[in-house]
Amino acid sequence: MKNHINLITAAVCVGTFVLLATVSPAQNQAAMLKAQAISQQLNLTPQQKAKILPILVDEGPKVQAIKNNNSLSKM
Repeated sequence: MKNHINLITAAVCVGTFVLLATVSPAQNQAAMLKAQAISQQLNLTPQQKAKILPILVDEGPKVQAIKNNNSLSKM
């Protein structure tokens, strides 16, 4: 059982590093900070935290695009 947990944890870590290597450092930092805050608030497992990280990384460029869209009102 312990070997399965170690294997899962290692896979989560490798997957997280691969994901983070494909985006900018600023996006990485913002996503990691959000993931850490969410993880603490919800008491997530490392596996759950790894699942939310891609969502948070993907969120950054979308939010930036909305902020930079001059056709939208400031409200």
